[in-house]
Amino acid sequence: MAAEPKTTRKRQQVRDSDYRALSDVRQNIHAYLHFSDHAAKAAGIEPRQYQLMLAIRGLPVEMEPTVGTLAARLRVRHHSAVELIDRAERNGSSRVNAAAAADMFSCS
Repeated sequence: MAAEPKTTRKRQQVRDSDYRALSDVRQNIHAYLHFSDHAAKAAGIEPRQYQLMLAIRGLPVEMEPTVGTLAARLRVRHHSAVELIDRAERNGSSRVNAAAAADMFSCS
């Protein structure tokens, strides 16, 4: 005997217009990423460095730019964020803030 579903909620039918709207959103995101990658390269920085700077400058005021916070916002692992930050510091895109915690820094 088959088990009954745990929920009794009715599934909503997804309309073609919903699929078109989702497709448009995805296309717009793709176009923005393509544009920003080319703009970063034209400015002489790697796209991931641009994304790091955007993540730092775009943080809400109440959030500290810790490695963990930036890794979460960039959707990368902690060690990948550390390497990205280290490269940014070597390139002069960021600087470690010695007065703050060891894993905090700011854009220059």
